Amino acid sequence: MRARRLGRGDGAALFGLLWAASCLFLVALRFSPHERAASGVQASRKSAVFEPKSAMEDGFFPLNEDSEGQATVSLVESLPVGDFALALAVPQTFEALTRHVQTAKTSIDLSAMYWNLLGADDRKVYSEAEMKQFGAERGRKLLFALRDAATRGVKFRILTAKQSIGEQEQILSDERASCSKLPEEVQMLVDAAKENIQVRCWSGPEWYGSGILHQKIWIFDSRHVYVGSANMDWKSLAQVMEVGVVMENLPTKSTVMQDIQRLFETWWMFASPELLPAKTGSYFSEKFQRELQVPAWSLYLPEDKRSEDPFMKAGLQSLGNISHQLETPFSSRSEGNETEDDSEVGASTSAQMFVAAAPLEATAGHSRAFDEDALVYTIRSANSFVSLSVMDFAPFSMYTPGPLHWPALTDALLAGVYSKPGLRVRLLISQWQHTSPQLLEALATLKKQAELCQHMHARCSGRLEIKIFRVPGWQNTTSSAGSKAAWPSYTRVNHAKYIVTDTRANVGTSNMEWGYFYTTAGASVNTNHEPTRKALENVFERNWNSSYAKALEEVIASES
Repeated sequence: MRARRLGRGDGAALFGLLWAASCLFLVALRFSPHERAASGVQASRKSAVFEPKSAMEDGFFPLNEDSEGQATVSLVESLPVGDFALALAVPQTFEALTRHVQTAKTSIDLSAMYWNLLGADDRKVYSEAEMKQFGAERGRKLLFALRDAATRGVKFRILTAKQSIGEQEQILSDERASCSKLPEEVQMLVDAAKENIQVRCWSGPEWYGSGILHQKIWIFDSRHVYVGSANMDWKSLAQVMEVGVVMENLPTKSTVMQDIQRLFETWWMFASPELLPAKTGSYFSEKFQRELQVPAWSLYLPEDKRSEDPFMKAGLQSLGNISHQLETPFSSRSEGNETEDDSEVGASTSAQMFVAAAPLEATAGHSRAFDEDALVYTIRSANSFVSLSVMDFAPFSMYTPGPLHWPALTDALLAGVYSKPGLRVRLLISQWQHTSPQLLEALATLKKQAELCQHMHARCSGRLEIKIFRVPGWQNTTSSAGSKAAWPSYTRVNHAKYIVTDTRANVGTSNMEWGYFYTTAGASVNTNHEPTRKALENVFERNWNSSYAKALEEVIASES
């Protein structure tokens, strides 16, 4: 979700932990901008927060001391709380994340575009009772679980998006030179345990002229991993539909774990002060017919004008890609992801997988699969069906200055419909308060293209179906400039991004639009692990067959 920038509350607060029979938390009053400036509080200021009991103290999730066990891969999802009839098909995102934060022993590496777990701006509009009804407590519990982990000695590396600086903001010290300032909730964690928190910020505009840090990756103790669509936002835990992959109990020295760790190290280095100021070049793209800005090591640049790839130099080449996938024994049964043909608990099945990344310059000399290629590969690997679910699907750029044509996915889908006998392609695209009307027009055009082959001399037997998914309340959310509505802003939407076929599953962090692959940080997990593929198919079928999914033609007719 291309979310708005969070408003920064001007605040100075005392934030401490008093451990006794129970935990007491102190909440300080917010200062006005003038008062804060007068107080001289800079990067170490503390933020006023709404403090529940510690997530560990109130027994929200029992601690699981058994950190051993077979490696497993599972799906997790978020479904909106309130006025939503679909039942969970797999475990919940907030349960999985909170459990792993609570049980983390040594380290947590995470990548998040923005932070809104407390919902400070939402609480200015809605009462505490209303926020509780929305499920906002899930964000509080996750944030305070993060704080608890930091204070008990877990080491954090947090990668987030670079924030803009307001008139009275001050640039952080040199040790965080990649950040102009910290998100308020990140500052809370720093204030709680500064010695255990490292933060770096990445800016797409500095390197590409546009783009955002959109990937969401969590790594716990170098053994457990989450990759998915959920933002660091209470809404992604309680008011937005999300899908992610959780890998657990991976041996630290396994190729899968090492490969994912290398991906995080790549982005950690990409945001390093040593690479700043950003060194870039430009080239004329024959494919897109536009002059494009890229990092100086980009493979798009002529070799004589290209600098050495810093990630190759650092030895961060990927261990697996499309042509050399990683063999990984996952348990064939993982909580909430059982299939009918699982014959015994704890059985293992051989599976292949790889983790893709975008933009290309984050693939260490293209040793890692480019995320666009991973999606196309998933589509082309299908024999009988392709089921795709995403918030935004467009064969053009939506967020760059001036339009760019981007046919990568539409070409792959149409090629399958035209050439593969009986292939059934289904697109489930979201509509919410921020959907561009041009997206529906583009989808209608794509459907007409697919239907053309039905009228040719050698008729095709493949077909393309498109439905629009609307979460109840999607038209009644509060806008940033509007009056209070029934639901908070930027909610009530299917934000998941995945493709499932009869052979593979791909779960990612990117909307399907040009900028998400060429200027924006993104990642996806691609596997033929059958229980995971089947679980993802079940999620899609539940949504596709629900009353919330309407045929594209019906939606267009209702809006004309």
